[in-house]
Amino acid sequence: MSTDVSLKINPHISSAGGLQSFTFTLTNATHHPVVLPEPILDCGGSYTGAIWLRYRVVTPDQAGSGMGWGCAADKYGWPTITDRVKGWKTLHPGESLRLEGEAQTLHLKSLQAGTYDFWADYTPPSVTSDEARTLMQSGYQLSLKELTSEHVHLEVGR
Repeated sequence: MSTDVSLKINPHISSAGGLQSFTFTLTNATHHPVVLPEPILDCGGSYTGAIWLRYRVVTPDQAGSGMGWGCAADKYGWPTITDRVKGWKTLHPGESLRLEGEAQTLHLKSLQAGTYDFWADYTPPSVTSDEARTLMQSGYQLSLKELTSEHVHLEVGR
């Protein structure tokens, strides 16, 4: 059973005015504990799930637009789901899991002047129906929904 977890994105601007990093926050919005592994940033990982930075940019000449990208970083020979869940985080109602990624690590080494629209997508870990049932029978509540954060708009270099 999937539960309600929210995803938020927060960009951090350096004192020089450049984009420094992003904080991604997964928050348990239910009235009971939820378990989830710590997702990796901007890298495909069905073992832990992933948070992907996405963006669009409109440049002053209206010529440029872009979309974030990532990589693949998965595991082979997965342990049983009951062993996997031992390393997952338990988020109690209202608690959050925060991950921070530097802009350069998230493929934003240099930004051209323009209007940026940033958002994040969360892909949950791969859990089969049988594995989910096993965890629920053991008292775990899961969050297996794909999520998209609200969009954040920034003006860069204007």
